[in-house]
Amino acid sequence: MTRSRQGESYVLTYSDVGSFTIAPNGDQITCQPHPGVPDKTVRQILLDQVLPLILSRQGAYVFHGSAVALPSGAAVFLGKSGQGKSTLAGFLAREQFPLLADDCIVLTPQNGRLFVQPAYPGVRLWGDSLQCLGATENDHPLVREGRTKRRLTTPQFAHEPVPLRRFYFLTGASTPDVEIGKLEGAGIVRQMLESQFVLDPFDERELKTSFAGATAVARTGLCYHLSIPRDFSRLAESAGRILQHAATP
Repeated sequence: MTRSRQGESYVLTYSDVGSFTIAPNGDQITCQPHPGVPDKTVRQILLDQVLPLILSRQGAYVFHGSAVALPSGAAVFLGKSGQGKSTLAGFLAREQFPLLADDCIVLTPQNGRLFVQPAYPGVRLWGDSLQCLGATENDHPLVREGRTKRRLTTPQFAHEPVPLRRFYFLTGASTPDVEIGKLEGAGIVRQMLESQFVLDPFDERELKTSFAGATAVARTGLCYHLSIPRDFSRLAESAGRILQHAATP
């Protein structure tokens, strides 16, 4: 995706999909898809990439990650692509813990706490992750034509905001056992900033919102790094350890 300006508007161009022109305050989107691009592809780009940027523009705290509703509150998983955010969320949703969001996490402050807003009931998974969750790959639609990720609809879905309980940063390292450690200090803010959706990184107002979101999460004291064995056969063990940790005061 490339970004450019058209007067005061922003233009997001996806080489294999088309372009989205966004009004300066984010209240209007004009889409111009390439000929032959399916509606579902346009819809996926709009939901998972364009709308998160617009929400950020409008002052929301928006992060790239996945989240589920546990008995103790919302567990959010952040990390780079391929580190297992969606797989963890999909597994926990299969185990009857409602999904909150996959790809776009929106946090809202309320009465001194942060709440995770629900998005839509589905996770995007590679074929091996689908098989791990007991799903047949061909039974689930491709997220986008020409790509290999598929969308798994989760029957367990949280329809109301859930108070934040844990913020887990996946390290991407494969460890012999599940490792969870407290994150503190300025390092949290840096990691939060790297995980945020921001439409215009040169706009002072949007930068203030970005830093406000990062510091709000850092001040909760609920941030941890998470390393898990990169072994699908041990996914249940990893999920159990996360459940146990999230329930601990």
